[in-house]
Amino acid sequence: MSDHNNEMAEGFFVFPIFLVIYVLTWLFFSFINGFAIMKLWGWFVIPLFSSAPSLGLWQAVGLSMLCRMITGGGGAEAQYKNHELMLGRTLSNGCLRPGLALVFG
Repeated sequence: MSDHNNEMAEGFFVFPIFLVIYVLTWLFFSFINGFAIMKLWGWFVIPLFSSAPSLGLWQAVGLSMLCRMITGGGGAEAQYKNHELMLGRTLSNGCLRPGLALVFG
């Protein structure tokens, strides 16, 4: 019986740690996505449409979050039962998408 209680107590303390790590990585990669959108906006939109305003970092982060909400880009995390897989997916997508956009943009 005590083994079951120890497992429950361990799971009780591990989940908040993963939640905090997930939120911090989400915030960090939101800023990376915002930076990529800000640069790509300056490289492509402003030369094409001379009357288009430039985007600041906060505006680009907001635009990134708005696009994710509209397209449903963040809904795949619910399929993961394992927190490590969810964190790994967040890390890989957070690094790869904006990095590839800046390299090939």
